Amino acid sequence: MAPTATADQVRIPRLPSLILVPSIPALSRLLARAPDSSIPDWRARWTSAFRTDTIRRSKRPRMEVWIQKHDHCTETLPDTSREHCLALLDSFDWDAELERYEEALDASRDRCPPGMGFVDGERLLHVMPIHEGKSHYHYSCAHPVRLFARFGASKTLNIWAVPDRHRHNLIALHYAGKQNELVRALLAHAP
Repeated sequence: MAPTATADQVRIPRLPSLILVPSIPALSRLLARAPDSSIPDWRARWTSAFRTDTIRRSKRPRMEVWIQKHDHCTETLPDTSREHCLALLDSFDWDAELERYEEALDASRDRCPPGMGFVDGERLLHVMPIHEGKSHYHYSCAHPVRLFARFGASKTLNIWAVPDRHRHNLIALHYAGKQNELVRALLAHAP
């Protein structure tokens, strides 16, 4: 038997299954009945769905950084400071790793594009250097609308051939949690 919506619930069409969501008046009544200790937590959850441009530092997990090689091997970096990671990204021998990737491609061996990944909670920025001083960027984040994120919806963006002179700025935006600015900057460099 399918659930029916009450006056305090709204049906959301075009989703794989029927989902009942409390309306704004119902949520207001729920917040009014909540104990005083839980009100800030509820308010933080409610307002965080609308704050997609900057992630608060107090709620951000520690950045995880890794280097992925052509053969799927990854090396997790112990020092994840932005300066250290940028220095390593600039000094790593990407040409040699790309050569091994192309050899594996020619031999039809299992392979993956080499690159460096920056994971901050549900946000992933994967920088994959390519030839001629350019890199491919893959950015993935949880959907900014919490309801959709709860069902696994995400947003991804792939931009090819971004000149490496923009690398430091793009990674700085990711470290700062400025999701919207990072997406705009990546789109501005799209070929």
